[in-house]
Amino acid sequence: NVIMNVPNTRGGMILKKLLLVFLMAIFSLTLLGTEYAVRITKDGEDVPEEFWITREEIEQAFGATVANASSQGITLDPYFDSYYIPSEIGLKTMIIPYIVDQKLIDFYAEENNLLPSDEEVEAETDTMMEMYTSNPGLIEQIETIYGSLETFKDEMRSYVYAALKVELVQNSVAPLTEEALAVYFEEFRTEIKNQYETIRARHILVTDESTATELMSRIESGEITFGEAALHYSIDSGTAANGGELGSLQRGQTVPEFEEAILTAPIGKLYGPVKSEFGFHLIIVEERTEINSLADMVSSPRYNDFVSGYQNDSYNRWLERYISENNFD
Repeated sequence: NVIMNVPNTRGGMILKKLLLVFLMAIFSLTLLGTEYAVRITKDGEDVPEEFWITREEIEQAFGATVANASSQGITLDPYFDSYYIPSEIGLKTMIIPYIVDQKLIDFYAEENNLLPSDEEVEAETDTMMEMYTSNPGLIEQIETIYGSLETFKDEMRSYVYAALKVELVQNSVAPLTEEALAVYFEEFRTEIKNQYETIRARHILVTDESTATELMSRIESGEITFGEAALHYSIDSGTAANGGELGSLQRGQTVPEFEEAILTAPIGKLYGPVKSEFGFHLIIVEERTEINSLADMVSSPRYNDFVSGYQNDSYNRWLERYISENNFD
């Protein structure tokens, strides 16, 4: 759309910087043989070996990621990064810090007794097995892939254990309470408003103010409808055919003059002309969703997205603090 203000991507540059940092951070423990690839320390002292990273773990994670990429038609070059896609070597350097984070989360869980009980794991595993084995067709597929239902159940049990452990840690470091959500909302009020407030608007774009003023008079007098005017006179070819409909807009998606107009224009009223670098706009704001409090957020259709954002953001910020405060390396 001609009024959209889309920033240039810096993905390739950021990726190359990240890869450089990760490459500098990786080392091999040759004195310990080839089993371990990464040793983790706390305040300069080794943590137990169960929280180190083996080469096998890296290869498994790498293999799974490559297989997933291949299923989407993505092929990685063995050595050279492209603008958006890392090389195989680059992918490994990105995977290792992720595995390190998982190991530190495991360390925290054990330190703080945040491990699911055998009974909890078994109950959840049985529930999931019932769901999968209720379909005879699925049983056949499972046996083909895993060899037997028992092998599949062992895999399921491992998955359930890991999922329950992450849930316990997340509930510990990012509790899902009204008080915690309120604190988070106030801390990131501006960012949340920018992300979740939406405006539905239509516009007609013309080259000069006199044409815009004339069209405004004709629309207000009932001589022509807004949709007809958009179809016949708007130079925005992307929206003219559908009556100037712009869909759902968020803050930061349009040029400043247009954004200010759609944030202040009365709902349902013809507004303008508004000058921008593209020309002169006539605007009708059809709906504006404002988020000024946690209560507004709760009633928003995107409340679940907000909760997920709170949990992920709080979780990641906790992990950064945990690493820094304990001097993990």
